[in-house]
Amino acid sequence: MEGRSPLAAFPVIPYIMRHINGGRAMKMAFIVCNEVYTSRVMEVLEKNGIDYYTRWEQVKGKGHGTEAHLGTRSFPGVNTMLMIAFTDHDALQQLIENIGETNKGIARADDRIRLFQVPLERMV
Repeated sequence: MEGRSPLAAFPVIPYIMRHINGGRAMKMAFIVCNEVYTSRVMEVLEKNGIDYYTRWEQVKGKGHGTEAHLGTRSFPGVNTMLMIAFTDHDALQQLIENIGETNKGIARADDRIRLFQVPLERMV
């Protein structure tokens, strides 16, 4: 059975996955922000009733066209990153809108909160 999907033994699983939440695909959102704005992100989550997430602190990196946050003397500062799984498309859309509103209050484009949305294939 090499090369065959493990789901082939359970043909009902793809059917169930296609029909979760009215046929809408599940999504994963990754939020990245300068650690200075972590409290703002947490306020947005609370406002949206999102009490489920995984959070990493002291995250280092550099985005396209932004300053590096590497926690060093040359590149001070670090980021916070959150991962949130969504089965409710409307909840994700509301979060995206609220982050956009929050970003209007952040003067420097480099400091704005980023949200990356990707498909979520499976939750176990």
